[in-house]
Amino acid sequence: MIVLLSQTKLPDSSNQVSDILGAVHNRIRELASQTNMTREEIAKAVGIGVATVYRVLKQG
Repeated sequence: MIVLLSQTKLPDSSNQVSDILGAVHNRIRELASQTNMTREEIAKAVGIGVATVYRVLKQG
């Protein structure tokens, strides 16, 4: 069964998910601007995929 998030009402906990994603994105930006870490090192430090690091940094 495939469910599209844009068509699904999320439970009240969606704010918690949004807060977590915001914190992860902020941490990625922080590490990228304040360290000489590679994108791969940032991904490993945050516990996410390298593509996510590139996407977040591209979005600004």
